[in-house]
Amino acid sequence: MQISAELYEFVIKVVDDRVREIKVTREDFNALKQVVEELAQAQKKTEERLGRVEAAVEELAQAQKRTEEELCSPIREHAKTREMVAGLSDTVGYGLENQAYKALPRLLERDFDLKIKDRLARRYIVYKDGKEDKEYARQKGIKVYYSYEF
Repeated sequence: MQISAELYEFVIKVVDDRVREIKVTREDFNALKQVVEELAQAQKKTEERLGRVEAAVEELAQAQKRTEEELCSPIREHAKTREMVAGLSDTVGYGLENQAYKALPRLLERDFDLKIKDRLARRYIVYKDGKEDKEYARQKGIKVYYSYEF
């Protein structure tokens, strides 16, 4: 079977056009190669930056650990200071209570018409829940309490 020259040239032209469309030229290949090289370099730079970031994060973690360790000492010292202040407060408070204790019989008589016959005794009362009160006066079934908290 023979085809006409006109049809033959048309087929050749279509095939050439199609081949040109799908054919990767040397220029296309070189351009693609360049893009791949640029991507590889960018990847390498990204990995280097990531390495620096990881190192910085590790340094920050170590610095935070040192900071936490350094903060523990002042916190412990603060707790000791609080204990000392509480001790001083108790001492001063006890002294003030002693002074008030001396005036209590006179005040009870003046304000409530209560006469204290026996010596007043300071006692500590501990309740079931563990709280404490100081009992300052006990006379004929009358109790006078003083309680404070810090």
